[in-house]
Parts: sequence; C-alpha cells; structure tokens
Amino acid sequence: MIPIIRIDDLAYENMFCMFCGAQIFYEDTEEDSSPPCSHVLFIATDDGYEHQSALVADKLPPVYYEDYDEDADSFIERLNKISDFPGDSFIIEINEGPPVPGTIWVGFSALGV
Repeated sequence: MIPIIRIDDLAYENMFCMFCGAQIFYEDTEEDSSPPCSHVLFIATDDGYEHQSALVADKLPPVYYEDYDEDADSFIERLNKISDFPGDSFIIEINEGPPVPGTIWVGFSALGV
C-alpha cells in the first residue's frame, strides 16, 4: 500500500519537492511549464495525468473511466493495486474546494528516475 498524505486547500499555491527543493507547482501555471524534478513519479488531476515519469508510466491506471460506475475502485484504490512501485513511494492528495473544486495527486519517490 502506498502511503497517502492528504492536504486541503493547497491546489493554487506553490509546491516544492521535499527531496531536492525544485518547484513543482506554480501559482500561475501558464508562467512555467517545465517538467517536474526526477522525484515526481506522476501528477494527476480529476481530468487525467499532467505528468508521468518513465519509471511508472506503463504501470499507472486511468484516473477516471468514461462510463462512471459507483462500484468501481477509486483512483487511489487502483494505484494501491500496483505492486512494483518504488518501495519509498508516497502520494500527496490535494483537495481544493470552491470556486474550482477538484483533486490533485502527486506521486513521489526519493530514488528519482
């Protein structure tokens, strides 16, 4: 099981990698679209993936399914079924409320790629 850290109301703030200090999120996302550092395994939103590292790209499940099924596993449940993620991986789940509600998931590994 991949550990998850849940944070509320951070989706529109700057975020930095806790391993190398590189900036991952920007308040104005159009200002800088450079790829995240090698410690970021993936960045996903309710709309899909914004970044997938080569280490996990072929292992990641879909964020959502076109045909909604309330009995289907959640994105986090599907991620936890992946057995070969790096052992030190963890996910930060950021929930943002109005005016633009949504969820962002950022997967990290100290190993990098």
